[in-house]
Amino acid sequence: MPAPVVISNAGMFNTFEKFLPPEIRAKPGKMDNYSSLSQEDVAKNILMMFITFPSAKDPTASVRHPGKSCMTLLTMTKYEWFKERMNRRGSDYTDLQNSIARALLDWALTIFPQLRDKVAWVGLMRAGGVTGKG
Repeated sequence: MPAPVVISNAGMFNTFEKFLPPEIRAKPGKMDNYSSLSQEDVAKNILMMFITFPSAKDPTASVRHPGKSCMTLLTMTKYEWFKERMNRRGSDYTDLQNSIARALLDWALTIFPQLRDKVAWVGLMRAGGVTGKG
């Protein structure tokens, strides 16, 4: 049955390689298009996002951090989008990271609009550490 969105907790590779019908798996499509994007087009065309709320799974979170919660957003990126910038992490590297993070957060807040006024801090996880913006 065709669907505009697939929600799966089986993992990307299991979902794409095992659970989608063969005729869908064989079609070149969004994954191919996404991986061929330029760095400038990535944030405007994010294909998939994984959302989790780790604090909701931690029974001690409400005691240790009352009134607070954590949302984690993940997406796929290509090494090539960052390769040139890895050794000289200047503003262009940071701008690319921030544009992807902003696009993910905007998408998540479209799904969970009740969280829009509650975001207090955004951190970016990348190879080599975490950067944050309060």
